[in-house]
Amino acid sequence: LDQAINPLIKSTGADRWLIPVAVIGRYVALLVVPWRLSIDYSAGVFTSKLHWGEPYFYIGVATIAGGLVLAVVTWMRRWRAVVFCLICFALLCFMVSNFILIGTIFGERLMYVPSAFFCVLVGMALAKVWTRWLTPVVVVVLGLAALRTVTYAWQWNETMRLYQYAYATQPRAANINLLLAVEYKDMGELERAADVLRNAREVAPQSWSVWYHSAKVSLRLNRAAEAMGFAKAAMRLHPSSVTAGLWGEAADRAYAPATTPATAPATRPEG
Repeated sequence: LDQAINPLIKSTGADRWLIPVAVIGRYVALLVVPWRLSIDYSAGVFTSKLHWGEPYFYIGVATIAGGLVLAVVTWMRRWRAVVFCLICFALLCFMVSNFILIGTIFGERLMYVPSAFFCVLVGMALAKVWTRWLTPVVVVVLGLAALRTVTYAWQWNETMRLYQYAYATQPRAANINLLLAVEYKDMGELERAADVLRNAREVAPQSWSVWYHSAKVSLRLNRAAEAMGFAKAAMRLHPSSVTAGLWGEAADRAYAPATTPATAPATRPEG
């Protein structure tokens, strides 16, 4: 696993078990209020350390505690359908919350199936407490949700609009930074790509891909010495022929002009 995609591989001690609780809290928050969605939540949205100042851990604790209490109460009252939905929701959340490591730290798409049981539970609750005044409230809520669906579709049906919105929503996500930077690079807007990658190096220095693409953009900008430094960082995080080859290319570009005789071969630094 890449530590930028799933920072939990570097977690130790209590963080390894507390961060999944925060993951559950973020899932539940988005289920209740799906206002700002994103295509990615990689490092450093999540890191290998729990951020005690964020509310999602506490939402996760409240969700787990409230679910256990509700399960006991509904079991004693023989509300079997509610118990069944609670168990299914809990098991599916467990599968996608990294209590057992999976390929990514967090993904809204992973909550699609659990959300079905969540909606069933909400429907059961509304059926129990339905009153005349509740009808217009539900109409308004569903209308706003439908409107947000349309606006999301507009934001996500064009590549650059999608990446720019995702970057505005989660500027600390390494993969979103990379997607936007590569799109700028392919469009020839190299300075804008470099600016995005500068932010990526600050928020996700553990991602070798960030350093790798930083080196590629610097080479395109004819900043060979800078590219060498970026490529070296990428090679340190992810030793491979790909990163070594990029470092070699940057070194050739950096030291080729330094040769005095026209016939002298370019020298490459050791190390």
